[in-house]
Amino acid sequence: MVPSIFSRRSAPEPEVTEASSTSTHPTTLVGQARTAWRTRLEETIAADSKNLPTLSLTEAHPGGLAQLFTEHPVRLSLLIREPIALGRALGRARAIIARSEERSAAHGTGPIHLAIGTASWRHGTEIINAPALLRPVRLVRRDDDVLIAVGHGALLAPELETPCAAPASTSTGATFSPRPPDTTDSPPPRP
Repeated sequence: MVPSIFSRRSAPEPEVTEASSTSTHPTTLVGQARTAWRTRLEETIAADSKNLPTLSLTEAHPGGLAQLFTEHPVRLSLLIREPIALGRALGRARAIIARSEERSAAHGTGPIHLAIGTASWRHGTEIINAPALLRPVRLVRRDDDVLIAVGHGALLAPELETPCAAPASTSTGATFSPRPPDTTDSPPPRP
């Protein structure tokens, strides 16, 4: 008996109910539904993520990049100053915005990320390349330009989560090393 602060008599012990381990308990059912929903969502997004439009900023102007990496909104025309390249970049940025809006309408979210750095590793005989970090980005149409605003935080690319969590060598033959590959084994350059 637990003593009560309102009387001299002791209050009865509260009954402790344990969650049932059966598959019909509401907590278990919600967990199973959530797991099934998440699996379906991941499969749908993975199938929907093929052939997404991309925009490369590897040849961007240093002045624009400095503003971008200090999290100041930057117009695409400050990053890419050559007129023909800017026209192509604007077309790709608009395609990214349109795809994000489509995904937002279909799935309730249409995130856009800036990939920072690349990682390469072997899985058996296959060489896999993926972005290393992802930063959230907001693209906004402004007159004849696109405004790029980098959000806070960074995420490890989903493709890297499994190799980083795995031991250095696994029974499937996957290996992970933080060192870059030898130049003789380097993956082909990106187009």
